[in-house]
Amino acid sequence: MLLFCFFLQFSMVYAQEGKSSEFEKTGTELFYSNDFVGALPYFEKALEQNPKSAKNHYFLGEINFKLERTKVAMDNYNKAIELDTVNFTYYKDRGRLKAHLKDYRGSIADFNKSLEISPDFSDALFDRALSNYQLKQYSDCISDFTRVIENNPKDKEAFYSRGSAKIDSGDLIGGCTDWSRAGELGFIKAYETIQKKCN
Repeated sequence: MLLFCFFLQFSMVYAQEGKSSEFEKTGTELFYSNDFVGALPYFEKALEQNPKSAKNHYFLGEINFKLERTKVAMDNYNKAIELDTVNFTYYKDRGRLKAHLKDYRGSIADFNKSLEISPDFSDALFDRALSNYQLKQYSDCISDFTRVIENNPKDKEAFYSRGSAKIDSGDLIGGCTDWSRAGELGFIKAYETIQKKCN
């Protein structure tokens, strides 16, 4: 009898996880098709089946962020991090939300945590550079963009953004050189900026 009860309980858990996986799969497909409104109920149902899934909380955070439901998104990210404290992407995206809310110092703390876990994570370096730029911490900003460029020497947006930071820190030649490189790599907007500020 005890064995039967255990088997029944195991079967119920397995069935719930199977349903959760189906909801996750459909939700993920809709998410990556940019159908965030459509994806939302599938991840909510997946979470009902598996409330301790950090990944589902994270995806709900991403969806709610996209839908400008920032308070709910913050709660989702917080729960994802509570359940999985070593996922560097979760910290990075909560940092993005904080930056969106103009909490630049708070965002930098999250980007720092992300980079503690994954030191060469270019997305976190790029986003930390943007937050440092907003705080006019140009030296730190330039340092992060330089690391992004070292990781990917063809990152045209990093060249353009580093150029802007150099200009604002008083390095006209360095900034214009970075903008020129961004243009060479296909960031055509850079040439408009060069015409206005470098000639």
